[in-house]
Amino acid sequence: MDDEVFQGFISTINSTTEKMKNGTATPADFLENAKAIMNLTDDPDNQQFLNNFGHSVIDATKGIQSIDDACKMEAELQQSWYEWRERLLKSKLSEIALHPENDTLYNQYIHYKPTVFHFLFTYQTLIFGPNADPHVKEIVGTMGKDDLSAYRNSFTDKVIDPYPSEEQESNECSVGVNIFNAARSVFEENKNGNTDFVLAIGTATRARLIRAYLLIKGAIPKEEDDNKNDPNIVISRLMSLAEVIDYELSANMYPNGKALSLYPTEDYRKTLYNELLKIYQRIKKLDPNYTSPPMPNMYVTNNQSSGCYVATAVYGSYDCPQVWTLRRYRDYTLAETWYGRAFIRTYYAVSPTLVKWFGQTDWFKAMWKPKLDRMVQRLNADGIADTPYQDKQW
Repeated sequence: MDDEVFQGFISTINSTTEKMKNGTATPADFLENAKAIMNLTDDPDNQQFLNNFGHSVIDATKGIQSIDDACKMEAELQQSWYEWRERLLKSKLSEIALHPENDTLYNQYIHYKPTVFHFLFTYQTLIFGPNADPHVKEIVGTMGKDDLSAYRNSFTDKVIDPYPSEEQESNECSVGVNIFNAARSVFEENKNGNTDFVLAIGTATRARLIRAYLLIKGAIPKEEDDNKNDPNIVISRLMSLAEVIDYELSANMYPNGKALSLYPTEDYRKTLYNELLKIYQRIKKLDPNYTSPPMPNMYVTNNQSSGCYVATAVYGSYDCPQVWTLRRYRDYTLAETWYGRAFIRTYYAVSPTLVKWFGQTDWFKAMWKPKLDRMVQRLNADGIADTPYQDKQW
């Protein structure tokens, strides 16, 4: 808050206090005092501020002589409430943007979003609700409930919200992206090392990724409203959310060198995977020329007893029809005999090193792809399916 504005609110409160002492405070003074109290509040849960605000509103309503007076007071307080809410939420979001790793700031912001309505509900109930002064109840009671609601709206509809929902959503999405980038950076720098340390980093990263996810997702309009919104904005936010989900499904940590998925829970991974598919489908509807990137693995593969290293390198994914076929062959044919299991163990003792050295080279893929293609075709012809598959434990 600008220092001059801050001092102005302090001056208003001091002036009203002095007038109260000598008995010269008017309802108009109390109205200004109520607005000053609200605007000086940094914590919507502060009961003392809320009580002082309520007392000032009650004293201000003593000046109400007509329904118009009541409606004008509500509109004036609502304008002040809008401005206070804008300042508070923007301030908290700015703090989070500067310190995206600070979990306390995020928790405060999420908590403040609903609690800012405490002041709104207070003045509304003190003017038009059950807590209003008896003389105010008598005045507003002369108009029917539906007519009064419409008449109140004719005043409050003219109040300008300086922080419309679109701007708030845009700011929240930007902060969500900042939190994601910060969380990813810290995780990538610390995903290797002592087991306890790495697992603690993983826990903190999951919490921050969820926060980034919630902020970004909250900024995305409903799909049924896509025809009413700027498609570029919607696509941009969808792609930001997709980046978070893709990372959640792809990220691995290495406590004492052992690969472990950041999100190993199968049901949660399925939920994320399906949501990512829907995001790409929605983007495609908004932009028919859009080509989605390869999907990450739905199932955890890094902590299984084995993985199809060469086939994954050749086909570019652990989850594709060709590799699904080969994984089924491994689990339901080779793994059923002792010599098949011996072959699997030998293969997985050698192939990770080969893939690490040569897996990204064109000659390696060109050498293996024809052989694997023929093998997959033969296995499919023998009845082994090429549909999505979850590895069998053996």
